[in-house]
Amino acid sequence: MVHVSDLSHCLRLSCFRRLDLNPPEPTEQSIKSLLVGEATHRYIQSLLGSDEFEAEKELLWTSSNVKVIAHPDLIHRPTGTVIELKTSTSMSIFRSPFESHLRQLRTYCALIGSSQGVLLYILLGKEGYEGEYYFKEYHVKISSNERCLILDKLDKDAVEIQRGFKLGPSRVRHIFDDKEYLNKWTGKNWMCEGYCPYKEKCAIMREKESQTRGN
Repeated sequence: MVHVSDLSHCLRLSCFRRLDLNPPEPTEQSIKSLLVGEATHRYIQSLLGSDEFEAEKELLWTSSNVKVIAHPDLIHRPTGTVIELKTSTSMSIFRSPFESHLRQLRTYCALIGSSQGVLLYILLGKEGYEGEYYFKEYHVKISSNERCLILDKLDKDAVEIQRGFKLGPSRVRHIFDDKEYLNKWTGKNWMCEGYCPYKEKCAIMREKESQTRGN
């Protein structure tokens, strides 16, 4: 079974994680991010209650014989609005949202047939920050045509990653050259360089791919 989060960033990274029988030890930074993020999600979900909002509803979608599962953070029952919560220590969330977060939110909307969603960022404590705002909302709307396009892409990505789960990470695409993840100051891929524990293995695969194309 494929989870929507498997498709949010790099398909190759998701394959590495799924197939690694001896995964690398988590770093202190990743543990902190996980604990703080989970605590924030749980508190907000409990704060809003269960009458007006539905938390972590399980969605199951099947296409091309691949099952995709998803758990939106919150769904506003009266309007069907999907709400996705994200925590961050970066001030950039006040300028623009991460495209991968918008993609995940739109996917949730498409899965339940909702035309609107809200991406809610929560700025965590940042040293030296003197601002008065810690929350930022981004609203999205999707048409019926956009929903069809989103589900079509979801189907193709799910089939591709399912192939990777069976045949190995080298059989799926990576994001190393994706402009979406390039740091505008360093020109490097911030996701691959900063967050991927499999970057050395992926580099070897990319080199082999380059040699194959050259031949």
